[in-house]
Amino acid sequence: MTAVERRLAWDACLNVRDLGGLRCGDGTLQRGKLVRASVLGTLTAAGRRAMRSHGIRSVIDVRGDDEVAGTPSPYRDGTVYRHVPLDSLRMMALHDAAHRGTLRDELRTIAAADGGLSECFTAIAEAEPGILLHCTAGRDRTGLIVAILLAALGVADEDVVADYVASDDALTDEYMRFKAANPDRAAAVDEGIARRAWVMGETLATLRGAFGGPGAYLALAGVEPRVIEAIRGKVVG
Repeated sequence: MTAVERRLAWDACLNVRDLGGLRCGDGTLQRGKLVRASVLGTLTAAGRRAMRSHGIRSVIDVRGDDEVAGTPSPYRDGTVYRHVPLDSLRMMALHDAAHRGTLRDELRTIAAADGGLSECFTAIAEAEPGILLHCTAGRDRTGLIVAILLAALGVADEDVVADYVASDDALTDEYMRFKAANPDRAAAVDEGIARRAWVMGETLATLRGAFGGPGAYLALAGVEPRVIEAIRGKVVG
């Protein structure tokens, strides 16, 4: 199932898609168990009904404290809501590090204690499915967490990359608005889109080459194997 087929239409909320349908080893991620999302856009009563109808019971918000204070999660009503900030990852951090050849160092920074990565995975493992994970655009922070999780569950690299870059298609209108308002940054936006697949490919290769694989990398971050197995039991069938 392609990323386009997995997209969900919840009002004007952008970049929302179910991870169900992705193959991982001998299993498949089940629909309605884990959804990734942005906070961009609106969520009306109809959108909330659609979200609940999709089976969302738990929301994990990985934005910073200031972001949550300024824009509370539109997904929190009617769910078990957890705010677990991923403070160790900055916007475009992987992109910049890939170009500088410093992905190993950046990934070590992201895995640092109290940076939020371990706490995010623990929150997913403890949550009741369906689980919705979101940041602001649903691209960088959510994208990395999802990519590492998919890789740890055994999803093929090409499928991990395809899901990661699908955020750019979902955010096309937002990019157009941003570039119109910030023409001096338009070239950087386009370059980021053009290199997104390469960046994730390099990230997955670094996880293997520098850390021994996604499981070993997560262990470095403090994520115990039982946490990954707990997530597998919730989302894979």
